[in-house]
Amino acid sequence: MTYSGTLVRPPDEQKALVDELVTVIDEEYDGVVVRPLVCALTLARTR
Repeated sequence: MTYSGTLVRPPDEQKALVDELVTVIDEEYDGVVVRPLVCALTLARTR
């Protein structure tokens, strides 16, 4: 997923989008959104 669609918008539209996201996060999620991230590390010996 990229944010290119957001980045090409005029600055006033970008700000309106961010303002709306902040409102939703504040009202629906008590001001906090957690995005889990899982990283896998695989190790192997070389010969």
